[in-house]
Formats: sequence, C-alpha cells, structure tokens
Amino acid sequence: MIILDSVKNENLYFWGKRTSTLDWCEENYAKNHYIAEFWNTLTNFAFSNLAYSGISSDLSANHGKRLIACRLGFLLVGIGSMCFHATLKYSTQLLDELPMLYVATLSSYALLEIHPRPRFGWKLPLALFLINLAVTLAYLWVVDPIFHQVVFASFVLFCFARGYVLMGKLPDDHTKHTLILLLSRSALMFIAGFGVWNLDNFLCHRLRSYRSYLQFPLDGLLQLHGWWHILTGYACHYAFTFIILLRTVLWNDLNRFELKYNEFAVPNVVLRRHKSKPF
Repeated sequence: MIILDSVKNENLYFWGKRTSTLDWCEENYAKNHYIAEFWNTLTNFAFSNLAYSGISSDLSANHGKRLIACRLGFLLVGIGSMCFHATLKYSTQLLDELPMLYVATLSSYALLEIHPRPRFGWKLPLALFLINLAVTLAYLWVVDPIFHQVVFASFVLFCFARGYVLMGKLPDDHTKHTLILLLSRSALMFIAGFGVWNLDNFLCHRLRSYRSYLQFPLDGLLQLHGWWHILTGYACHYAFTFIILLRTVLWNDLNRFELKYNEFAVPNVVLRRHKSKPF
C-alpha cells in the first residue's frame, strides 16, 4: 500500500505528509479535504455504537469493572482507528494499534479470572502489565506492523482457546449451545474480517478500478478494510457477551439474567424483567 500511494503522499494534504507505516487501499483525500480515508474513518462508528450498547447494558446489569474496562478500551480502539485513518500519522497509528493489544490483554485477564474468587491475586495483573509494557517498548523500537499483528493475533487466539476450554467443562444443555453460538459467531467474524482485510491488500488495483466505476456512495461497498472494522467490531462485542454469559453460568446466576438481541442483531446479557426458565 505504501508503494501504491508513494507519489500521492509526496504532496502535502490537510494533515501534512503521511508518517504512518501503513497506508490502505482507499484513495487518500478522495472524498474530503479534511479526511485522508473517508470510508475507513466512517466505519469506525461501528466500534463506538457497539461500545455504547455494551457499556449501557453492562452498567444497568452491574456486570463489573473488568467488562466495563474492556468496553472502554474497545471504544478507545475505535477512536484511535478513526484518528489514524483520518490523518495517516504515525502518532495516531499508535493510538489505533496499541489499544488493540491492551483490550486483548484485558479480555485475557477477564477469562483467566472468571471465577467468583480470584485465583492469581495481584501477580496476574502485574504480569500482564509487564507484558504490555515490554510489547509496547519493543514495538516502538521495531516499528514493524507485522510484529503488532502477530502479538495481537496471539492474544486473540489465547482468548478463544481459554473460552473453549472453560466452556467444555459445562454440561451439555441449551445454555452451553448458546455459548457455543456466541463464540463461533465471534470467531467467524474475526476470520471473515481478516479475509477481507487481505483481499483489500492483494486486489487493490482491481478494487480501485471497480470503485471508480460505481462512484459515490456505492463505492463504499468495496472498501474492504472498512468491512474489517465492522466485522471485528461485531466479533469483539460477541466475545465480550460470551465472557459475561460464561461468567454468569460459572457464578450460578442464570436466574437473574437473560440473553437478548436488539434490532441490529447485537446481543447483550440483561437483567430478567420477569420470572422465566433460564436459557
């Protein structure tokens, strides 16, 4: 992507010359003088909307500080990514990429300390903090996006593996099937998002040609990195909902909560408004 846009980025735009180590397939400043990548910026509203939905639900149901911290970190990822794609500056790139690692770490902590009584005490948060610090310093030194992507993927894979192991210990009932559905949908959306992200890289010339034919606003449908934002946004929300529901099961608290989907297929674990059979 840097090679493809090397000529354009020699010019000065509203935010100045690009300093980020990554540049995506979307044509820079093609839609707006103030936004480098219009569609890649706009699609980050998926993060803010899903974060708002999750935070509102978690606060009303009192799901605890850990999940609120995950949601707030998730919101910060969306804000950072929006700033990154709007400016294509190295500083805002870090505001996008580093919070991704921190949210993945928070999710790992929530899954490791998912039982009612803490098992690891202060040692686990200290260890995760030191890991994040080391990864952050290493990334600032290495300045290689592949390093960030490998570390982030490792945390995500650990979260799925940990969730699968915990879920495997549950009895085979309707609740377990619901958990399997949430975790499977999260994994599939992550995989689909990763797939379209790579297609955006490999088929960039062809996609740009197709988009020039479709014109605004239909060209937005072929902004595949934007679809990565939407798909991973939903994937993270489903993963957070899975963690909350799994904790509810392990804490023997199913009689107080239920899983509900809104009109946009967004699931949340909410307080029961009437007595009914759990799941």
